[in-house]
Amino acid sequence: MMKRVKVNADIGGKKAGDEFNLEFNGSIPLDEFWRRRFKDSRIDNCIEIVTQKKVNKDGK
Repeated sequence: MMKRVKVNADIGGKKAGDEFNLEFNGSIPLDEFWRRRFKDSRIDNCIEIVTQKKVNKDGK
């Protein structure tokens, strides 16, 4: 399953504020590098999963 991820610091060739898709197995990233970054993010908030807001038909 793909999830949208946002980095809050310059890591892994990404700049702070960048968003990208990352493959997950349930709640675990498949890529070892990003799996370790998510573990670190419990302490330093360096990366987060972006939650998508649903938009109504009227755009709100």
